[in-house]
Amino acid sequence: MKRVMKLKQRQHKSRLQAGLAVLSACLLLGLAGAVAAQEAELGKISGRIVDEETARPLSLAQISVPSLNAGTLSDVDGRWTLQAVPAGTYDIVARLIGYASKTITGVLVVSGGNATIDISLPPRAIELNELTVTVADQRGTASAVLQNRRTAPAVTDAIGREQIADSPDSDAAAALARVPGVSIVDKKFVFVRGLGERYGNTTLDGAVMPSPIADRKAVPLDLVPASFIENVSTSKSYLPRQPADYAGGLVQIETRRVPGESFFKIGFGTGMETATTGKSGLGYAGSGLDFLGIDDGLRALPDLLPADAPVNRRNFSSAELEAIGEAFAPGWAGTPRDLPFGRSGELAFATEIPLGAKNLGLLAAAHWDDSWSRREGYVERVFASSGLADPEVDYGGDQSARAVTLGGLLNMDYTLAASHRISFNGLLNRVTEDQSRILEGFNLDSNTNQRNTRIQYVENSLVQGRLSGRHYFSAFGDMTAEWKAAYSRAGRYEPNTREVLYRESGGVFLWDNFIQSGSIFHQDLTEDAINLNVDIQFPIRVNGRAGTIEVGAARLTRDRDVLSRRFRFIPNRSIANEVRASSPDRIFSPDNIGPGPRQFEIQEATFRPDNYVADQTTTGAYLMADFELVPRLRFAGGARIERSRQVVEPRDVFTLGVEPLTGAELDNTDFVPGATLTWAASDRVNLRAAASRTLARPEFRELAPFSFADFAGGYLVVGNPVLQPSRITNFDLRWEWFPRPGAVIAVSGFYKNFRDPIEEVVFPSSEFIKSWLNAGTANNIGTEFELRSDLGFLSESFENFALNLNLTLVDSEVETGSVAQIFVPGSGPLEIDVVGQKRRLQGQSPYVVNAGANWASPSGRTSVSLLFNRFGRRISQVGTQFLDSVFEEGRNQFDLVVEQGIGSKISAKLSATNLFAADYRFTQAGDLLRGWQPGRAFSLGMTWQPLDR
Repeated sequence: MKRVMKLKQRQHKSRLQAGLAVLSACLLLGLAGAVAAQEAELGKISGRIVDEETARPLSLAQISVPSLNAGTLSDVDGRWTLQAVPAGTYDIVARLIGYASKTITGVLVVSGGNATIDISLPPRAIELNELTVTVADQRGTASAVLQNRRTAPAVTDAIGREQIADSPDSDAAAALARVPGVSIVDKKFVFVRGLGERYGNTTLDGAVMPSPIADRKAVPLDLVPASFIENVSTSKSYLPRQPADYAGGLVQIETRRVPGESFFKIGFGTGMETATTGKSGLGYAGSGLDFLGIDDGLRALPDLLPADAPVNRRNFSSAELEAIGEAFAPGWAGTPRDLPFGRSGELAFATEIPLGAKNLGLLAAAHWDDSWSRREGYVERVFASSGLADPEVDYGGDQSARAVTLGGLLNMDYTLAASHRISFNGLLNRVTEDQSRILEGFNLDSNTNQRNTRIQYVENSLVQGRLSGRHYFSAFGDMTAEWKAAYSRAGRYEPNTREVLYRESGGVFLWDNFIQSGSIFHQDLTEDAINLNVDIQFPIRVNGRAGTIEVGAARLTRDRDVLSRRFRFIPNRSIANEVRASSPDRIFSPDNIGPGPRQFEIQEATFRPDNYVADQTTTGAYLMADFELVPRLRFAGGARIERSRQVVEPRDVFTLGVEPLTGAELDNTDFVPGATLTWAASDRVNLRAAASRTLARPEFRELAPFSFADFAGGYLVVGNPVLQPSRITNFDLRWEWFPRPGAVIAVSGFYKNFRDPIEEVVFPSSEFIKSWLNAGTANNIGTEFELRSDLGFLSESFENFALNLNLTLVDSEVETGSVAQIFVPGSGPLEIDVVGQKRRLQGQSPYVVNAGANWASPSGRTSVSLLFNRFGRRISQVGTQFLDSVFEEGRNQFDLVVEQGIGSKISAKLSATNLFAADYRFTQAGDLLRGWQPGRAFSLGMTWQPLDR
């Protein structure tokens, strides 16, 4: 019973966290409403000051307005603010020892407004006098330094909040689809340069994100709403300050920063899909809080259910089994219903609160989205072997899903002194999908038509809190120290998956006593992660130019706990055809549950290895340098040492008195070097060359040497404890030209060689078994082209038009060999003969195209964006011994976004996605295996912002 109590407490705690987040957001936003009513008559000037060559923030720089005899110092992040500035036009002077002074002229301050000026100072040379620039020129220079990657030490791509706002993207995954070389699988998983989630990694505000997916490394990035994002960058070449466990790219998500000025906004939206809204789909009666994505306990395991004994006749009487069976929640299948419009809401504010001698900067946001989707023309097939034109299973039907996102964000900054700042970043978000499915068609095994119904409710959640500090010590050689401590919890809660199977007989569909017919699956997975980081940076001078030496250490601990239970209603002898022909809700009603000869009885179906605990500890330390070897040739590189220890232990939920299952342990220490050379051919042209060695570690479930029945996939899954990490050698080359602020033209090339790549394999036994093995070798080679610019260089009449084009071409090859080492439960490691393959890497598209055109009115109150994305066909599922691989066919997506200001405080945003209604198609040996038509989607949102940023 303790286990069930623990589960109940966890569910209650999760719901309480969500409720507190919503309540806190509402209270804080109420405070913002009061702040919004108090617009100051005076304005202010703020910004950030950095080194022009390295983009390193400059602390304790003097920023002054001579005509007002007013000034301030920049903080440890280079940020500064001049408060209580009367409306007018001013000159600003920036000074710092070791740098040329700079005067920015024509800075306009309006009443109640904030003029934002970012300043870049060049290191002082003997012949360099004080510089004077206009505010427009300085903003342009700052844009090239801060918002583009010209001064980055590695090969990096990024998109910011403004670019995301010009798209219909609702979450981080959708936004990343616009980045060169990035493709999105299943609308949530990021593949960088054709490499799957195994070869990627993701950080949120500098902390490695845990995954709520049981047997994948993938982090579903739909967990982070787009409205919470400040920027998303993708590091495509490795530097030792980063975690070593990636090869394709490191996705770094930064949540919205505290802006330094007050704003308040509230927004509402609605949406529809042509294949869904107003159509007849499927749904069922859920809990009272489903509109918030929170199960109120209806789907939870019943209180009568014991935790220390399996539910069967050996442990319980017939009356007790009847009571337990009837205690499960009602509802077994979706029923027809008209699908409604989607709806969404957003609240956000930022302000400063006096706290001691300084102000506490605060930003809070809340996001909610409730939408429906339906797979029109849904087809699901299975082919018995290659070359057969007729499928073994040929199903068609309906699948409807309700998706709810609910989240809150709270970020705070406090400057202890000009040289010391601490910050807190908090995020709580959950994404819930409630799915109903009915499939019907021919099945060769039964040689007749079958009908399959399923309902599935899944909550994916993420909670993260990060406390960080940044400190500048002039007494220690201008040393900068930064530390981070973050706690994250990812959860996956699947409490009520139910499946029923019918078989046609005499023109009537009758309930079939099949292994998953009348089944209930319950799973609760949590993974906790603690990230501790410290980084220390010392400025140096090499040949009179600025540089840095950086050292640091990091520790990441992950703990996973999985609780799974399976149950099935077993018939007591024969069931009357009248009952077998009725709906699932009628079949498993209380009237038909009991010890009678024509009734059903609940039975435990949990497998011993369904449950496990796992932990991983990764400790690393690094040393790197960043300086100019000779004028215009910059070196950034060093090495990192990482030790990782992973332990996976099966856990019996019942005391069975049998030999415990064997676990797995992997302990490795790796030396991981990386370096980038950047030649600044001119002030606007860079040529970068990077080389590194990284790795990809197995995940918990892949190491576990015990079988697991995959409820959704139909496989028996067996981990492989003899797996070893993959080692990857990476080479990158990039030429990039920044012709003017906000514009870039770039050409990149890359090559990766994999030793011992981990590949998924499915092989036949008495049933299909899925496992993982180390293949021999693999290679990945490709090129990227990118163009981003406004069209003002053509004519002044085109200066409000902008283009964004990028193309990625990738080719890969993995060779699996003809012998594989797998693990067979009860027998141990075993070498088997397999059909050798040479193929592309799983999930790798041979090309990805992104294009976008944007027009904005001179006032900025109107904008129109047209966006296009296409990826080439890619392997969705690797073929078995005798079956071809399953391919996801390439698909075009056209999106249109129109934004219009209404008055000075209201704006409207109209989005139209998938304008050409491209279908989803998965094929095997050229035959359609799975497919559906999603239709077109339209959404309209209105935002009221009474206090401008």
